[in-house]
Amino acid sequence: MTPDDFDKLYLDCFPQIFSLCKIMVKNKQDAEELANDSFVKAYLNLSEFNAQKGSLRNLIYKIAVNSCLDFLKSKDYNKQKITQSMDGLEKEDEKQMLPDSQSEHQELIRFISECLKYLSGCEKVAITLYYIHGLTLIEIAQNFEKNSPNTAKKWIEDAKRKLKICLENKGLNEHWLDD
Repeated sequence: MTPDDFDKLYLDCFPQIFSLCKIMVKNKQDAEELANDSFVKAYLNLSEFNAQKGSLRNLIYKIAVNSCLDFLKSKDYNKQKITQSMDGLEKEDEKQMLPDSQSEHQELIRFISECLKYLSGCEKVAITLYYIHGLTLIEIAQNFEKNSPNTAKKWIEDAKRKLKICLENKGLNEHWLDD
């Protein structure tokens, strides 16, 4: 892979990697640093990359997930107060909406953010990778160094069940969780 190819991969994948990190660590600044570090680690280890074991894109996701999990376990993170929750996603979505639907959408985002707190770390990451980033069950399993995509499927099913119960308790019936 040439440096230009890697630059293109960075430009194509950085928004998704950043979004994943932001969802996991709930802090824009830390997420940006973790996302950048993931690309640096991948670039520095390009000589060891084996395309037969998976795509470079998937490797970067794996590095990002592991970096975020390590960060969440760190003492620095445990000392921080989490003050931001999907703030950037709300602002981006607000720009594209009509004024009368903004408040409904903001309320839905707030409810989903509250309900995500009831998911385990693996469930939260798996459902994010599946629905937001479009990774397959096999790719998700590889991100967690699991051999079976059934583990990823179980995390997603458990996450959907928990989200559905939580949203129904808040008076919402979200059919997109039924697929």
